[in-house]
Amino acid sequence: MSLELLANELILDLFKFLTCAHLIHTFVGLNSRFDALGLNHFQTHGLDLRTVSKNDFDTICRQYLMPMINRISTLCLSDKDDTPGQINRFHAYDFTLCELNEILHRFWLDEHCWFVQCDWNPERSDADVYTLPFAFSDFEFVFPNISKSTCPTNNDQWPYDCVRRLTCKADLSQYLSDSSIQFFNIQDLSIELPVNHHFCSMVPKLNRLRFLRVSSNEHSQHIPTQLQTLLNSASHLFSLTFNGSRWLNSSFEFKSETVSQLKFDSINAYYNQQQCTILSSLLLGIQCEALSIAVENRECIVDVVNTMINLRALHVQCHDNKLNADTTTTEDELVKWLQHRLSPTLTRQEGEELVKRVCNIYEDLANQNVKTTVNYSKKRNIPERTLRYMLKKYLIYGTTEFLPSKGRPVKITNQQLNRLVKAVNNKTDISQRQIVRRHKVHHTTISRPLR
Repeated sequence: MSLELLANELILDLFKFLTCAHLIHTFVGLNSRFDALGLNHFQTHGLDLRTVSKNDFDTICRQYLMPMINRISTLCLSDKDDTPGQINRFHAYDFTLCELNEILHRFWLDEHCWFVQCDWNPERSDADVYTLPFAFSDFEFVFPNISKSTCPTNNDQWPYDCVRRLTCKADLSQYLSDSSIQFFNIQDLSIELPVNHHFCSMVPKLNRLRFLRVSSNEHSQHIPTQLQTLLNSASHLFSLTFNGSRWLNSSFEFKSETVSQLKFDSINAYYNQQQCTILSSLLLGIQCEALSIAVENRECIVDVVNTMINLRALHVQCHDNKLNADTTTTEDELVKWLQHRLSPTLTRQEGEELVKRVCNIYEDLANQNVKTTVNYSKKRNIPERTLRYMLKKYLIYGTTEFLPSKGRPVKITNQQLNRLVKAVNNKTDISQRQIVRRHKVHHTTISRPLR
């Protein structure tokens, strides 16, 4: 049976089992029908030259590639051991990306509205090629890049709606001088200050921003103003991270009504007691509920816990902690020191009254996990089960002296007791009526509300 009697579909299926070199040498140039079928195959499956010999590669580039170069969908080259220098040999034939212009065909642009963009750095050997609309959640401006796209300029604002995490660590003017690219849905932003006016045109709104990380490698009078402008624009900002050690100084006066989590990330840099005092006196420090910081000595930890009144979780690295790999949490000298300093005996009248009203809290694993990570939040959220237990015991006995004595009571500070009481009042949906009904407590028992 003659091969020419086979249907086109069967011949195309046969082409799948042949290498590019075998297919080109055998069928391309045979007749117009096989030429068309060969182009159809390369348009669908691309041209893979990664396994061809040097002689076959040269033959394909000299005789066959130019007529089909604008029809192939992908071109695969390799510089591995079995095909060394193949990419340079390809460039030696003076082929350019402009000749691979299938991406400008009406099939891509008009029928399907598929656009392609290429970003590359002239000083680097790599490039990013992707389709538009941009389908990924992360986007980076790290190196000064040049971009070229098949997308019309006036449509640059809509291809990036999927981006949620944006990193800006390069001079944006080198990106955006001839572009109107914009991001409207950023939730996580990492930025190096100062920035120029191109940033505002690129990110016109920050109303969705939840996480902000700022860094700076220079001293500029514009940095404080620019950062405060970012904070004012981010109406739903939750977490603010400062990279570097230059932030906590006398000019650190940034404000945000929504930030409750602060992080100070620095490599081999520790904040001293004066800087911690500055932090605790600022609005950001007063309203902070979760803090991550590296400090010079353990006294800084005590100051932070005692002065930041809304703090419920502290992740701290202490420079004077002599911890080694064989030390367990319970053996760590810093842990023992912190447990002693942060758990004084309650002597003030307010503390004694709160003890009577709340009840003893039995030892929790969170108290042992201080180590270099101090978590004085009794786990970030007090479980509802624990709250119900505390309320039940208080309402039944009215005081702590009749509570079961098993287990070692945990000593906590007045500040922690205040937070605990607020948690009892505000972080549970238990009503007094529910407690009376569930635990058969007389309503007069709950006549004294918790503080």
